[in-house]
Amino acid sequence: DGMLFEFSEESELSFWMKDTLIDLDIAFFDEEASLVSVQTMTPCRSDPCPIYRSGGPARYAVEVPGGLFGTLPSDASLTVER
Repeated sequence: DGMLFEFSEESELSFWMKDTLIDLDIAFFDEEASLVSVQTMTPCRSDPCPIYRSGGPARYAVEVPGGLFGTLPSDASLTVER
């Protein structure tokens, strides 16, 4: 299970983990649904919390339990289908 975030237009996206209980992986995708970047985000209990940025223009972000993307084969293709 995961959560999809869809934004109205591409931009550099930023997420943080304030008061989140578990590690999460986040994958950022551009307007064409091509992968921009993947990161593992760790919980943050107090400010200032790290900011996790897409590293380029993105329109979609998918959060899943931490480590899930790391279990995929290195040649796996990640895309978003609408």
